[in-house]
Amino acid sequence: MTKYELFLMDWIQQQMQFPLLKSVLLFFTKIGDYGIVWIALAVFLVLFKRTRKLGITVSITLLLMLIVNNGILKNVIERVRPCQIHAQINQIIECPTSFSFPSGHSSSSFAVLGVFLFTQSVKAHWKWLVFVVAFLIAFSRVYLYVHFPSDIVAGASVGIVLAWVAVYWIAPRVKVCSDDDII
Repeated sequence: MTKYELFLMDWIQQQMQFPLLKSVLLFFTKIGDYGIVWIALAVFLVLFKRTRKLGITVSITLLLMLIVNNGILKNVIERVRPCQIHAQINQIIECPTSFSFPSGHSSSSFAVLGVFLFTQSVKAHWKWLVFVVAFLIAFSRVYLYVHFPSDIVAGASVGIVLAWVAVYWIAPRVKVCSDDDII
């Protein structure tokens, strides 16, 4: 599998190197670093009573992702990154030293997407927006040669499963406080 993934990634490196695309995908990978865009979204959602439950659910999902994906799976599987295998590739960003599988960027992005998809009160245009951002963050990791495509698929799958757990098992058991309880 790795051989075919490297072939695809090498093709992307040769055929899709456009300055605008590179800038856009570098931006999306940066906002995905440490899940910062998703953490900021969760904090923003928690601030308003109408979206507080959604923000708490996103927060729970991100915490689950951190434990399962980054804390357990990456350290058990210990897959090296493509930029460590093909060190001669002209890296746009520095090659991370952490393990590759599954992708934390994809896992966190698709975890939030999963929460939005599984929450009926979220309007379709917000679901689409989160999908586009999640997809661009995930694709940026392959484009930048720091993840194999299978890392992305696995990370997205882990994220969706953890979102399902958070939305249907954990969040229904969480009591959301009112504005009076916060201040």
